[in-house]
Amino acid sequence: MVFMSKFTIKIANADAEAVIEEFLDALEAISVERFLNVWHENGVQVMPYAPEGFPARLEGKKAIRRQYAILLAEYKSIRIPNRIFHFTNDPNRVWVELQSEIQFKATGKSYNNTYVCLFILRDGKIIEYKEYFNPLILLNSFDNPAVLRKCFGTPSKQ
Repeated sequence: MVFMSKFTIKIANADAEAVIEEFLDALEAISVERFLNVWHENGVQVMPYAPEGFPARLEGKKAIRRQYAILLAEYKSIRIPNRIFHFTNDPNRVWVELQSEIQFKATGKSYNNTYVCLFILRDGKIIEYKEYFNPLILLNSFDNPAVLRKCFGTPSKQ
């Protein structure tokens, strides 16, 4: 399907959309293995607005597995409603606006944020994922420093 714009031609890529939907559905299912199935072996996650002490970049599927196995183990539930896809002139480059509604097991507290994400695919897998979010909302969600350190490897303050 092709959408005409005054500035560019945007190509809706059903295959790319399906990969991204599976990425998001796997997070909602809190399934690390299912989540990893959509990643390229050399996939990279970049978080340009990661606050100090949080990883700003995860390189390779092993690093992504390590981070998400710890992170997802702390979540009681995840919902990702309001997914809005923005296709570009490159069928393997898709912007997605979304929201998260996450509840922590330990505290029952919620983490709700809004994201703009760039997915870049290669060979039907995610090779790069850039996640733009409000870091203040993330920091305010953790009232337990031990959980924060466990999830993100932040050192404790002496």
